[in-house]
Order: sequence, then C-alpha cells, then structure tokens
Amino acid sequence: MQGVSGAHKATESAGGIAPGAVFTVDPSRVHLPAALMDPNAPHRDSRWLLVVSCKADCRQEESHTVLVVILSAKVEHFWSRHDVVIEKGDGGTDRQCIAQGDTVFPMLKSDIVGTGTYKGSVFKSTLGQVRAMIGTLVGLEAVAPGRDA
Repeated sequence: MQGVSGAHKATESAGGIAPGAVFTVDPSRVHLPAALMDPNAPHRDSRWLLVVSCKADCRQEESHTVLVVILSAKVEHFWSRHDVVIEKGDGGTDRQCIAQGDTVFPMLKSDIVGTGTYKGSVFKSTLGQVRAMIGTLVGLEAVAPGRDA
C-alpha cells in the first residue's frame, strides 16, 4: 500500500496521532499474539496501522499508548465478519484494503512517532464502521452500518 500525499493533514494532536490516522511502522515494533503470527509470511518492511483510540487518548501526554488495528492489502484472504473494507482513496491508502477488527491492540505512541510514517486519515464514517465492528466483537450493541448484528 502506498500513502496519499497531501490528501489529509495530521491533526494538532501529539505527534500527529489522531483518531483515524494511518501510519506505517517498523514491523519489529508491532507485537501480535502468537496465534496471529504466520511463520510463512513474507518479510515486511513496514506494518500499516489505523489509530482507533478516542481523541482524548491521542492528545493526552500522560497516555503513552493508543489502540490500533492492522490494515491489510490482501483483501481476498481476510475479508470476514471481523473486517471493514477501506476503499481506494479513503484517506491514507491508494488501494482497497481491510481494517482487521479482531487485531485491535495497544501501541506505544513513541513507537508510532519514532518509527512510523503518517500516511493520511480515513474518513470519519470509515473510522465509525471500524469502531462499531470492534464494539460488536466485544459484545456491545453497536452494529456497523450495512452489517447485521
């Protein structure tokens, strides 16, 4: 995936980290549960992440982490009830990808800012769909637009 240059600006929050921001980061900084690690996966130069934390957590200096989900360009392999499709031209990507709602995890802001590259921000409606999917996965009554409960 490649970023959209100039399409969106990082917000005034610390280090440009804001809800809906898309970053690429050093894959060694992304610590996934063993069950999600594929030993046969090809080498990655970067991992694409979508920030899903609220604005207050993104801005607070005392909050050292934000919640993120992994973005994947392999739509054909992952599209499931846990994923939200992000269309080409929606914020920080120039091709269709998916936000993997079941990979939500905390990430140190310092790792995002220190090793990451800001690529843009997804539309607010797309961020809302991803957040609703996460809510559904943890049993909240939120239902993602266009999806059944």
